[in-house]
Amino acid sequence: MGEQAFPYLKSISDEVDIVQVFGPSDETPIIVQEAVKLKPKLIWLQLTIKSEEAKMIAIKNEIGAITNSSYFNKSSLFGPIQAKPSNPGPK
Repeated sequence: MGEQAFPYLKSISDEVDIVQVFGPSDETPIIVQEAVKLKPKLIWLQLTIKSEEAKMIAIKNEIGAITNSSYFNKSSLFGPIQAKPSNPGPK
């Protein structure tokens, strides 16, 4: 997908829009506590990952949170994926 992945959150020095979490639900509060230091716009716990505590940590830090949901199956969340023509021509 052309996106860079990092083994540890502390190894990221760039601005972050979304932190996607793949891992055991019981470890997510600690991961999210580290993630909020990056000030992302959204923390996304992938499908089958559920943690109300992790979600509340994100919300308390004014970061959006999604739990137990697949990032790749959410076109309805952001609207349908559509290619836009580079030159639509006159209207």
